[in-house]
Amino acid sequence: MIKRFFGTLLLGTGLAGTLCCANEPEPLLYYPLNDLASAGINRGTAGSAGNAQGYLLHNENFVPAINGNGLHILGLADGLQLKNSNFMPENGLAVSLYFRADRMREPMTLVCFSSRSSDLRLTALMIENNRLVELDRVGHVVYPAPKNPRKQVRYVTGETLEVNRYYHLLWSMDGRKHRIYLNGKLILDEDSSIVPQKTDFMLIGNSYCPLVHQRDRFVGTIDEFKLFAAAPSDTWIHQAAEASARGQKLKKLPRSYDRVIGADEPPARVSLDPERCVFTINGQEEPVMIYAGGGFLAAAGYAIDTLPEAAASGMNIFRQTATGGREWCSGEWWYGIGKYDFEIVDRYMDIVFRENPNAWILLTLPASPPRWWGEQFPDEQCQDFNGRINHDYFASHSYSSQKWIADLETAWTAFFEHVKTRPYYKRIIGFLPVSGRYGEGLRAAFNSQLYGKEFTDYSPAETAAYRRWLQKNYGSIENMRNAYAPGRAPDDFASAVVPPPAERKRPDSFYFANPVHDRCNIDYMFFVNEQSAQAIVDFTTILRRLAGPDKIIGLYYGYMMEDIQGLNRAWASDSGHMALGKVLREAPVDFLCSPIGYYQRQLGCVGPLMGAPSSVRLHRKMWLEEADIRTSLATGKAAYSGAKDLEESKAVLYRSFGNQIVNRDGIWYYPINGRGDYSHPEIWQAFKIMHQELRKQAACQKPDDRTKRIALIIDPYSNHFRRHSFYDQLSGNLLTGSRDVFAKAAVGYDYYITDDLLLIPDDYPVYIFLNSFYMPDKQRQILRQRFKKDNKVLVFTYGSGLFRHGQYHERLNIKPANVEDATGIKVNWHTSAVNLDSVPDKNPPWNAGKLSIRGQYNPAFFVTDDQAQTLNRYTAPELAGKTAVACKNMGNWRSVFIGTPEFTEDLVRALANYGGAHVYSDAKNVVIRSGNGYILIHSGHDDNVNIFLPEQARKITDVTGNKVVAENCIRFTLPIRKNRTIVLRIE
Repeated sequence: MIKRFFGTLLLGTGLAGTLCCANEPEPLLYYPLNDLASAGINRGTAGSAGNAQGYLLHNENFVPAINGNGLHILGLADGLQLKNSNFMPENGLAVSLYFRADRMREPMTLVCFSSRSSDLRLTALMIENNRLVELDRVGHVVYPAPKNPRKQVRYVTGETLEVNRYYHLLWSMDGRKHRIYLNGKLILDEDSSIVPQKTDFMLIGNSYCPLVHQRDRFVGTIDEFKLFAAAPSDTWIHQAAEASARGQKLKKLPRSYDRVIGADEPPARVSLDPERCVFTINGQEEPVMIYAGGGFLAAAGYAIDTLPEAAASGMNIFRQTATGGREWCSGEWWYGIGKYDFEIVDRYMDIVFRENPNAWILLTLPASPPRWWGEQFPDEQCQDFNGRINHDYFASHSYSSQKWIADLETAWTAFFEHVKTRPYYKRIIGFLPVSGRYGEGLRAAFNSQLYGKEFTDYSPAETAAYRRWLQKNYGSIENMRNAYAPGRAPDDFASAVVPPPAERKRPDSFYFANPVHDRCNIDYMFFVNEQSAQAIVDFTTILRRLAGPDKIIGLYYGYMMEDIQGLNRAWASDSGHMALGKVLREAPVDFLCSPIGYYQRQLGCVGPLMGAPSSVRLHRKMWLEEADIRTSLATGKAAYSGAKDLEESKAVLYRSFGNQIVNRDGIWYYPINGRGDYSHPEIWQAFKIMHQELRKQAACQKPDDRTKRIALIIDPYSNHFRRHSFYDQLSGNLLTGSRDVFAKAAVGYDYYITDDLLLIPDDYPVYIFLNSFYMPDKQRQILRQRFKKDNKVLVFTYGSGLFRHGQYHERLNIKPANVEDATGIKVNWHTSAVNLDSVPDKNPPWNAGKLSIRGQYNPAFFVTDDQAQTLNRYTAPELAGKTAVACKNMGNWRSVFIGTPEFTEDLVRALANYGGAHVYSDAKNVVIRSGNGYILIHSGHDDNVNIFLPEQARKITDVTGNKVVAENCIRFTLPIRKNRTIVLRIE
C-alpha cells in the first residue's frame, strides 16, 4: 500500500507540463500539481527541504486545469502540507497559484501559514462570501481563539469571485505591505509587518490551525503553486494572469460508491445485542468495535487514509460525518430555510469507499442548526443574562427552542429523501445525531468555554419553556407558593423567570442549597436537564421515523460523573446530562456513548467511563466508549495519559479495550490527533487482537455472578442540591474521583442510577449509594421493599437522604432525621464549617482505614445511634471525636454510614468483605477490574500482582500476549511492568 497521509509522494519525477512566464524569477517552492507522482515534490530552489506531504491524494485528484492537470481538492482535509519551513526568508515572500472554486457557500482556506509556538505570527488567505479574505494574527496562543481585535486583523477584498472560473493569485508580503493581485489586478494593499518565516507548517487547500478554526477547507482545483522570496514584476504578474483564461471546466467526476456498491446489493438491516455487544448486519454478526473519523480535526484525513489498515485489523465499520466543518453543525448542506446542497454529503461518503470498498458507515448527523439559523432567529439562541449571544462555530441554540425541532425535522426529511436515492445508503448501518457543545448533548454554558463563567440560558425560548415546566410540575401557583419561601414565588406562572446569575451564585457557608429559599435554583436545574432530555427524545423520535426500525441510533449522553468535581471549569447540573432515566425510557436509541474520562486517564489510572452502563443495559441499550486516545506516535508524549513511547501507547489502548470487555460495552477508536497516531504495525496488530477477542467473547459469553459483586448507585438529581461552585471536592470524591479507587480496590462492580431502583437486580450483596442527598419518599419505599433484606449491606455517604418530600410540588424539608430514615442510623449535624477527616476507632469491628478530604464543610454529620458500632471518629477539635463512620445490624439487613466523603482502596475492600463480595487482589495502586469472564490489570509501577479468583479456573490466558499464564488454579501471581496493561481471559 502506498501511504498518502503525512508521507512524501515519490512515485516518479515526470511532469505533465509546466507554466512559465517571461523573466520568471526562480521560486523557492514550485509544485506543478500535474499528477500523483509530482504532487508535493518541490521543483524550486529550496530542493527537497520544500517537499510537501500529501493528504488523501489519489489519481482521481488530478483533473485538467491550466496547463495539463491540477490538484482537485474535495474538502475533507485532502491537499498538501509543508512542515518545518525554516528556509523561508525573513524579509518577504510571495505566493502564486491558480485556483478554481467548486463552491463558495462555506468559508474555505487557500493557503495558511501556522505555528504551534506561543509567539504567533500567523496568516491565511481564505474565500468567504465570494471574496478573498486575508487573516493575520500576531500574539500569544489562548483558547478559545482570541477575540481581541488588536490580536487578529481581517482584510476583505472587494472583488467578487465566481464559481467554476479560474483565477491567478499573487499574494506578497515584504514586512511593510501585504498585497494581493487577482488576475493581474491589485485588489488589496495594506500595511502589515507579518512575514510568516517562523511557521511550523504551510497548508495548501486545507486547514488545521487556530487561525482558521480547523475546519475551513478548500473545495476546487489548485494549480501551479509557487512561492518566491520576493514578489515578481508587474509584467510577470500580468503574463501569469493571462493564462487563467486557459483553465478548463471541471467535468463530472465518477463516484467510488457507484463502482463498489452493486445495484443488487441489499440495504443494511441492522440490530444490536447489548448483552453480547454485537451488531447483526444482514444476518452477519460484527463486534461493536468501530473506527472513527470526523469532519474537522486532524483525525478527519488520517482516519480515512488509514481505513485499509483498520479493515485489515477487523474494523470495517467506520464512523463518518455527513458534513465538513464542525461536524455537529449542519451549515454546509443546509444553508437556508428550505435550501439544501447535498453534494458535500455525497463527497464525504464517496471518499470512504475509495479507501475501503467493504466499509459500513455509522453516520454522524448534526441535529444542531447552523450558524446562519441562529443569526436569523436570535430568540431561539442561547443567551446570557444581558442578552449576549455567541454565534460561532460551536452550536449554541437553546435546547428549549421548538422552532429548532420543527425546522430540523424539515431539513432531516429532505436529507433522507436525498441519501436514500444514493447507493451508499445501503451501507449505512445507523446514525449518531449530535447536538450542543462538541455535539455531545451539552448545553452552551457547560465547561465555561463558550460563555466564560456567565450563566445561561436567558433566551425567550428558555423562559417560555421554563414557565410551562413549572405549571406542569406544580399544577397551581398556590402549590408553588407553598413550596417556596414567602415572597419568593411569582404572582403567576406567566411572570416566572429563570433565576438570575446573582441568585444562582448566592454565597452561603452551607454546602447544600436551602430547600425553601433556593427552591427556584433547584427547580431550574431540574428543568434544564429534563428539557435537554426532552429535546433529545424529540429529535431522536424524528430520526427513528425517517431511518426506520432497521438502523441503529446512538447518542452522546449520560456524562454522570466526569465533571462533578468541577475542575474549575464546569458545573455538572448545567450540562443537561442529569436526566439519563428519561432518555433511557423515552428516546428510541440503541446506544449511548461518551469519551473515556479525561480525568484519571493518566498512565497508572483506570481511564474511566463517564456513565452508568449497567443501567443502560437494563433498558436493552448499550454503552459505547469513545477511545479518543492520543499516542506518542503523533506528539512524542501523549496528551492526558502521558504515554511517551510505543509500549506505553499500546498499554493505554489495551486499557481501553480491557475496560470495554469487562464492562460489556462497545467502543470506537478515534485517532483524534491524526498525524500518525496509530501508524505502527504493532498498534494495528493490537487492534486485530482486540477484534478477534471480541468475537470470542460474543460467542462464549460468561455471565457475571452478581452475588460476588457490588452495585454502585448514582443519583443524578442530588447534584442539583449543592451550592454552585466551579470546584467541588466533596461530590468529586464521591463520584469523579472514586472511579479510580473502585478500579484499584480489585472488586467487581456495576454502575446504576436511582431512576432504575425498580429494575436493578436485588441479588448483589452490597449496594453503595454514592451521592443520594435527595431521596423522595417513593425512593425510600423502594429501598425498603427491594434491598433492605437478605442480610445485604447498604452503604450511605455524607448527607444521604437529607432532602425529602412526597410529591414534587410539596415543600422540601431538610433535617438529620431524614438521614436516619434513609440509613437506619441516627445522626445529628454540626452546622459550621469544619474539617471532616477521620481515623479508625480503637478496636473497631472492621477497619475502614483513615479517611480525609481537603477543605472544611458545613454541615458535618455524626452518628448518635447507641446501637451502631463506631468504625471511625472525626479528628477535628470542634467534633470532639464524634463518630464519623459506623455500621449497624438492622436485623434483616446491615447499614453503613460514611460521614467523611472519601472512598479508599482499603475502605472499599473492607465493605466488600463485610458484605460478602469478592476481592480479587491485595495489590496496592494497581487497576484490577473484573467482569464478563475477563480481568483487566494496569499498573503505573513494577509489581507482582496476586490474583484471587472466586472459583477455580481451567485456564487463564493473557490475550494481549496470546499466552497461557496459569492453569487449574484459584490463585496465581503475575508480574507486570510499569505503565503496562494485561487483559486476562478466565476459562
